[in-house]
Amino acid sequence: MKFMKSKVAAGVLAVSMVATMGTAYAAVNPNAGTQLQNWYTATANAAKALVTGNFNSYYNAETAKLNTSVNNTINTARENIRDTGRAEVTRLNNNVNGQLNTYLGQIDSTNSSIQGSMQAEYNSFVSGINAKTNSDLAVIGTASEKSIANAVKNHEGVYTTRLNEAATKTQSEAVAALQAKIAAVKAELNGLVEQGKANATNEINANLDSKISELKATLEALTAQLTAAAQGRIVAKSDQLQAEAIDALNAVVNGINN
Repeated sequence: MKFMKSKVAAGVLAVSMVATMGTAYAAVNPNAGTQLQNWYTATANAAKALVTGNFNSYYNAETAKLNTSVNNTINTARENIRDTGRAEVTRLNNNVNGQLNTYLGQIDSTNSSIQGSMQAEYNSFVSGINAKTNSDLAVIGTASEKSIANAVKNHEGVYTTRLNEAATKTQSEAVAALQAKIAAVKAELNGLVEQGKANATNEINANLDSKISELKATLEALTAQLTAAAQGRIVAKSDQLQAEAIDALNAVVNGINN
């Protein structure tokens, strides 16, 4: 800028000297204003070219840094999302499988308890029926024996036949009752087992679907939030760089007359 100021002063001095020489040489002397304008145009263009070149280099360097920063930020966000997603999948699988194992353990424990007590239960039932049957038969037998002993001998065969018929009927009814009871209990237990299995399956599947849906919604919201924040930072950085560049150009223009 000092060089430009000296040139301007020299031009002004030359114009003053020409003016003092009179008008005799005006037709052959050059136009000082035109010369000054030509010099200024060349000097200003050179300065602008220098500023433009420096700014382009600075712009390219800074935008390259910005692109690198943005790419690093995106990669970091992706890695964080990936790590969180994997951790949540592992946690979800562990929790669901843990609950499933708990239900399976409860079912196995109850089933073992039922099976462990079932034989004793049936033995007690059969023993009770047999005891009553034997007691009833004993009463019938005693009564029959007394009747036979007191009856006429020719009726002995008739009462013996009746005794056999009564015993056969009672035994048949007892066996039928026992078989019907066993079938009913088995059917009831089978129904409870199937119902428990269906309920457990529905509950663990519903829990899995719910957790996966919640996880997807959370990840989608996080992605949108991080993307919006990154975009906002990029726009702000661009505005800052633009303002700094314009301030630099303004400083050059303001210094022309210095």
